[in-house]
Formats: sequence, structure tokens, C-alpha cells
Amino acid sequence: HALARHVRAWLADEQTHLDAASGLLVDTYDTTTPWSTRDTAADIYPFYTWSAYYLAPEVFEATAARALRFERENTVSAATGSIPYSYDTRTRMRLDRGFDDLFFGSAEYVKDGLTPIFEAVGRGEWSSRAAEIERDAFELGRWNAAEGRLPLDNLEVSGDHMQSLPRLYALTRDPRYLAYAERLAEHYFANGPYQPQNLRDHSCEIIGGFALLYAIERQEGRPQAARYAPWLRAMIDYVATYGLTPEGMMHNVVHAGVAGPVAAARGTLSDNWGQNYVAFLIYAAATGEARYADMVDRALRSLGDPQFHDYPWEGDNIDGLADAMEGATYMLAYRPVAEGQRWLDAEAPLLDARSWPPNKFGANAARTAWLYVRTKTRGTWVQPWRDDLAWGAAQSGCGLTVSLRAARDWTGTLRFDTPRYRDTLGFSEDLPRMNYLPAYFTVDAAARYRVTQGARSEVRSGAELAAGLPLTLAAGQELVVTVTPAP
Repeated sequence: HALARHVRAWLADEQTHLDAASGLLVDTYDTTTPWSTRDTAADIYPFYTWSAYYLAPEVFEATAARALRFERENTVSAATGSIPYSYDTRTRMRLDRGFDDLFFGSAEYVKDGLTPIFEAVGRGEWSSRAAEIERDAFELGRWNAAEGRLPLDNLEVSGDHMQSLPRLYALTRDPRYLAYAERLAEHYFANGPYQPQNLRDHSCEIIGGFALLYAIERQEGRPQAARYAPWLRAMIDYVATYGLTPEGMMHNVVHAGVAGPVAAARGTLSDNWGQNYVAFLIYAAATGEARYADMVDRALRSLGDPQFHDYPWEGDNIDGLADAMEGATYMLAYRPVAEGQRWLDAEAPLLDARSWPPNKFGANAARTAWLYVRTKTRGTWVQPWRDDLAWGAAQSGCGLTVSLRAARDWTGTLRFDTPRYRDTLGFSEDLPRMNYLPAYFTVDAAARYRVTQGARSEVRSGAELAAGLPLTLAAGQELVVTVTPAP
């Protein structure tokens, strides 16, 4: 409840830094680039949009969607196709800082900006924008690698594309996106074991990205899955051998040449450990080799060690705590380790107590806060949201129980999540990945569910529950709603 209020307050603060003419957000961290593709568009905009979509639909329609349309029409040029430039809201001009900046920023915008949005809201304008940018990045790329044309000779950029392309292929069924991703895989992995040296953001993206590509190749029954499996295993074995601490946490930089777990000085752990461990979970699920999932469990159990409470992941930058909690949330969606959940519960008040500035660091805090809220509501949300309204949910078997209470009379709807991984992305299962909202309790549109409120019981379709179950709360009174599959 407190974190939802903080998210809404951060959203209101960001609205004061909105360019009225365009709807674009203005970065308060890098004042030289009000709308920068690598920061404002990639880091602030997606979580502003998440916050508006779930907590303030009127803001979502009025500004979040409008910003996309303005950006699509005003930040591109004929010479670079759909690839966006950064934009100066003061001069109303595109900011041309060369091709490296152009291709770097666009890769960040797709992976960190557009992908989280269409993962949440479904197919439409945001997924179409991501698809056209990725297409032109590869068709107009300036890196003539032996494997074919690639956007930019930059590891972080390549990792960004590896994260985005498997989703766009599964979503669109356009084989070009898979071909682009396979081109990257051949470049980085075919000429010997890929051994990542940095295990934190700005170079670790390729770890989870390659695992996601492998999972999609396997889902599609393509021969590349068999080709990629040993490459994936070699990569995660290298991380396990040279990148871990005795607790199962990850160093910022591998301890190359020193095999086995190595203790880390305080403050030198990677806050992106959970984002990297998605590769371990994907490989474990695909091959049945449980020891890779066991490594994740060890890390989650280790969070019960007091040293990890209020740990200085990035010194005093709130981004470190936000990223570490984000990764833990992803892991706990698949491996419900009690110590990990207790750690998340203990860190949440610390996140709430910190200031969330109207920049990319505050945006990452808002992102993680909403991820955490969803663990407690099991993916449900209420509309209209109000700051006196509290709700939480618990799953039991195939059913869900939701408790709601408001200080004042309230009338609205309780909305339920759907299997977005299937309906939006075209995945056969909810694959571990980053930049998404894990699925908890979901309803299928065509299925029927028994909904009970006190003595009242009725059957509703999944489509009705996704659209919103009408509810009325009396001031101060708890309402309990249970939902179970109807026979």
C-alpha cells in the first residue's frame, strides 16, 4: 500500500517535468539532453507508463500514449529510417550526435523502454515501434561483421538486441528478427566459449539475452537449439566457476584465473545477479540439470544473511537496491525460497524510505516498487486507485483470495492478470527474463471462474475478470473475494 502510494507520488512528480507541447518527459539528470533515447526514453518513460497504466489511466492516455506518437513522428529522419534521435524539447530539434550515439540509444530504447511497456499493456503501438526500430537497426547498421551486417560493435548494444529480438520474433513471427539474433549469436559464441568478464549492467545483458534466444529456438524446434545448448552451458559454467561468491552472489567483475567461489569485499557485488541468473533457470528447465537451479536457490537462501540487509549495491545510489530487488523478484517468481522473500520484504521499506528523484534512478525505484507490489497482489490491480485503498492477495492451489479495504466508500473494479507471455509474446511458457512483469495468478479469457464475495457466489468468464470485476467497498470494512476455476 505504501509503495503504491510512493509510485503514484513519483508519477505526479514526473508530470511536472513533462513537455506540454510534445508529451515527452524531460530528464533532470542529464539536462543537456531533455529527451535522450538512452536515458529518458529507455529508463524513465517505460516506468512512467507502467505507473500510469495501472494507477492513473487518465495519465496513460493523455501523456504516455501521446509521447510515443510524437516521438515516432518527430525524432526520425529519412536517412535513418525508423531509428530515433534524442530530442531537445527546448529547441524542438533532433540531436544528431553521430551514428554510434544513434544506434546505442535506439537499442536501449527498445530493450529497456518499449519492451517493458508492451510486455505489460499488450500488442499495439509500442510493440510496432520496437519492431520497426530493430528492423532498421540491422538493415542500416554500420558494423560489417563476418557474420553479416550488425548495428554497432558494442557489447552492451549487442546484448540489448539479444534481449529484444527473441521477443519480437515470437510476437510477430517475422523470421528476420530471429535471423538478426542468430547473426549476433554466431559472432559472439561460435568462435570459442563466450566468457563474460563483467557481471553487471552495461555489459552483462548478453547473458540473459542469449539464454532467451536459446529458449525460443527450442520452443520452435529449430536445429539452432542443439547448437546453442553447449554454448549456453559453457557460458554459465564460466560464470559459476569464476564469478560467484561463497554465498552464490556475483562479483561485478569475474575473478578470472581463480576458480571456485571467491569472497567479495563489501560493496563490490553485482546488483544484476538476478538478471544474470535467468540464464541458469532457462538452461536448468530445458535440460533437467537441477544443479543450475540449485545455484539460484543458494543465492536466494543466502539473502537471509544479515550482511545483505541494506547492502551498498551501488554505494548510496538507490539504483543499486532497486536493481538487486528487481532481480530477486524475477528469481522468486520461479524459485519461491522463503529467505529470499523475507529479504525482499525487509528491503521494501528501505526502498520506500528513500527519495525517488525525477530521473532514471527514481524511475528504476518505481519499477521495482511496482514489481514488489505485484508479489503481494498476485498481479491484480484496482481501478480507480485511491491512496486510502489497500488490497492484497494470496494463492492457494488453483485459486486466489483477495482482501480489500478502503477508509472511505469506494466503487470500482478489481482487475486480474492474463497469460501475457502467451497472448502478447507468443511464448509457450513464462520464460525467465528481465524487463517484464512476472505472471502470478492469471485468467484465461475463455475459461470460467467461480467468484465468491461473502454469501454471494457467481460464475464469470476470464475475459470479464480481466476487464474488471465490479466491486463496492463500505468505508472501513474488509471485502474478501475468492476466485477459483469453475467446473
